[in-house]
Amino acid sequence: MNSLMDLKNAGQYSGIEHRVCEIKDKFDFDPSLRVSGRFFYLTFRDKTPTEKEFAKYIYDKIIRYCIPRSKIQVAKQKYDETGDERFLTDLHDEAKNLFVKSVKDRGAQLGEPGELIAFIILEAFFKAPQIACKMFLKTSEKMPVHGSDSVHIRMSDDGKKLELFWGEAKLYSELSTALDNALNSISDFINGKKDSADPRVPRDRDIDIIKNHPNVESEEMKSALIKYFDPYESESNYWKEIYTCMVGFDFALYSQLKDLPEKDVADYFRNNYIERIKSACKLFEKKIKSFNLKELEFAFVLLPFKSLENFRDEFYKLLGIKKEELGDCVND
Repeated sequence: MNSLMDLKNAGQYSGIEHRVCEIKDKFDFDPSLRVSGRFFYLTFRDKTPTEKEFAKYIYDKIIRYCIPRSKIQVAKQKYDETGDERFLTDLHDEAKNLFVKSVKDRGAQLGEPGELIAFIILEAFFKAPQIACKMFLKTSEKMPVHGSDSVHIRMSDDGKKLELFWGEAKLYSELSTALDNALNSISDFINGKKDSADPRVPRDRDIDIIKNHPNVESEEMKSALIKYFDPYESESNYWKEIYTCMVGFDFALYSQLKDLPEKDVADYFRNNYIERIKSACKLFEKKIKSFNLKELEFAFVLLPFKSLENFRDEFYKLLGIKKEELGDCVND
């Protein structure tokens, strides 16, 4: 059996159902495009989305986002052997330092809250584990990894095809602006930027990262993975790429909930959110065509917020970053 079938999520996402809900309705897309969608929202408490609790939830996942699986394995083994918690606390300190350094280095161009959310959604809901630990590489190894926000894989249901997810995450107040920026980033990713010193496009550089620095647990898994990118191997005929656009935006509907009876909030929100999803899907289709990206396969992911500004404040508070340290960071 292909050993990649044994590559599970970096850990169980226990309790995520108490933070994030999914709309299970089926939404139709233009049949001329290859688009699927998954649409989420935060759980409610007292008629308000639990953004503070969600900030804490994603903050608690920075170890598995920032630290390679092999390094986590070693730390867990040492903890099991010695019972010394420092091996685990050291992991958290390292992950937090990597994250903070990346945020401060990028300043107004930061994108980590959105990238971390996309990472969690891809692992927890798509069952597609991270295969390139880019946060660790770009901060610890000093590598130029300015391609996709995240890279994940999963095997198809029949176990015969590798599905490679390029993750692109954007958090903007306006949905349309978020979509424009996400698709512009994807266009740059596959076509390259004219001012790049490297003649290869960012996609090709990211594939090199997958081959040279795979986030796997064993040499057996690494050998199985790189066969898909070797033109001399039969596996090279059995993989495909999916471009994941995870978009967070400010949703005005939340302001209407405070005057409703609490028993009516969930249904009212769900019904109106479904209508917003429909219009968002149409807008996404239109923008795919305008960016001339019709040949790509997309996974469209939505997550509305009451206030992205407040959500960011809560998240960076947990990281110990002061707002004035970030400069003009209105959007990711």
